[in-house]
Amino acid sequence: MWNSGQGLATFLLSAYLDDQLWGYYDSSTRRALPRGPWIKKAEEDDPSLWDIYTERASSVELHFRRHLLVPAKHHNHSEGVLIRQERVGCELGEDKSKRGFDRFGYNGRDFITFDYKALTWIAVDADAEVIKRKWEADPGFSQRRIVQQEDCLQTLQQFWKYGKEARQRKEPPAVKVSHKVSYDSLETLTCRAHGFYPKDINATWRKDGKPWEQETSSGGVVPNSDSTYHTWISVKIEPKDKDRYQCHVEHASLMEPLDLPRQESASVGRFVGVFFGVMAAILMVAGIIFYRSK
Repeated sequence: MWNSGQGLATFLLSAYLDDQLWGYYDSSTRRALPRGPWIKKAEEDDPSLWDIYTERASSVELHFRRHLLVPAKHHNHSEGVLIRQERVGCELGEDKSKRGFDRFGYNGRDFITFDYKALTWIAVDADAEVIKRKWEADPGFSQRRIVQQEDCLQTLQQFWKYGKEARQRKEPPAVKVSHKVSYDSLETLTCRAHGFYPKDINATWRKDGKPWEQETSSGGVVPNSDSTYHTWISVKIEPKDKDRYQCHVEHASLMEPLDLPRQESASVGRFVGVFFGVMAAILMVAGIIFYRSK
């Protein structure tokens, strides 16, 4: 991120295995640091691990600083805060299929993406076309993406065993139902589920024991800082019908679905059994950014 008024650039890098954050680097510490307890085992097996990632992350930061203002020149963007983002990583399927991705964004929107099959860049607008021609004029620029993908897959396979326990864990949700009277004299019931893992959850409203979707809204499933998730779903009702509604929650950590009425809460981890399963998805997001060539 570049602030043209102050002449300052802030660089942040985060590395994930599936949805588990395992590494972090920023321009203030200038040091790659572990995130999450499971990565400690990898550090024990290779004490030089974070020195290696610090060097690689520093190279990426240098590359970003050198090229940060390139998109801005083509967008005639000379003032204010400029944000350049890159999301790069790889996937390894259960059938041994491989896939890499490398996507650039500029100020919150897509800018240019690399197509690993065609070995070409896909530009989203005329400004990105200028960058595309420049990058494709360098024969080695696209080839370095192939090396980048192989490095990513190697790291993915190396770290997969370390993160296995974290991916298989089941954290039950703490669920609470609250209520508020709105200006139209209707009552809004809000059901919040917090601290659950894995991400998949089914939270719905029921009226008289049957699914109810009218006048409902939800906030999606959002990650917490501790690698768990939270979500909410609300419904507008007539106050006289308040006892007819229940929040219905289904999650892999629950031995049976949970139904909560208005103004009740439950930390279900206290009384619901927890069991372990296996995550099928294999995904590494942003970790390969450590391997970005200059």
